[in-house]
This record gives sequence, C-alpha cells and structure tokens, in this order.
Amino acid sequence: MTDDLLDFVPPLADGVPVVGVVMTFATAVYHGPRQLWDFTCNPPLIWIGSSAEGAGQTVVTWAAGDDADELLAMPEQMRFDRALASVRTITGNSGAMYTAAETRMWTDR
Repeated sequence: MTDDLLDFVPPLADGVPVVGVVMTFATAVYHGPRQLWDFTCNPPLIWIGSSAEGAGQTVVTWAAGDDADELLAMPEQMRFDRALASVRTITGNSGAMYTAAETRMWTDR
C-alpha cells in the first residue's frame, strides 16, 4: 500500500468528517478498476490499495459526511464488519475475509 493512496481524499467542505477503514486481505479480493462505489452501502466507496499480484491485497473503504458520522458512532468491530460487507457487495466477492483492519480519520473530528 502506498502512503499516497492513504493520504488522498477528494476536496470536501471544511468540517466534513471523512473516515476510512483500511483492510488487508491474505488473497486478492478484486481484479479490475481501483476505485469502486455503491451508494447503497456504508461505507460506499472503496479503493483497491494494492495490486492483486502477490500474496495479498489492501482495500481502503471510506465515507464522508453523515455516512462517516454513522460509522464513527459504531463500536470498532461493528465498523469493520460494515466495511467488510461493503467490500463483499461492491466487489461481488462474498467470501472475502480480512486479516487486519484499522480505522483512519482524514479530517479533524
């Protein structure tokens, strides 16, 4: 995973919360475009943070505004479960299971 990917957040209004869940998978989750979305999910956006080549893959899920507030109000494990559900839905990989996850805040809150 590159720091450039983790540091990039589209321009948003000041004070808008932006939260991400960075997940590491032991095997490739998805082959295709690096940015995907489904606004019926929360978090609705994912970035494929590493290629599907090699041992595993990193996926960054993220949300802004009210979706971010909803995720931040959850206990951490519930937030990770929601992020995993988004990855599974958006990529169509119902068997995806992460080996590590962490929450990242891209705005002060």
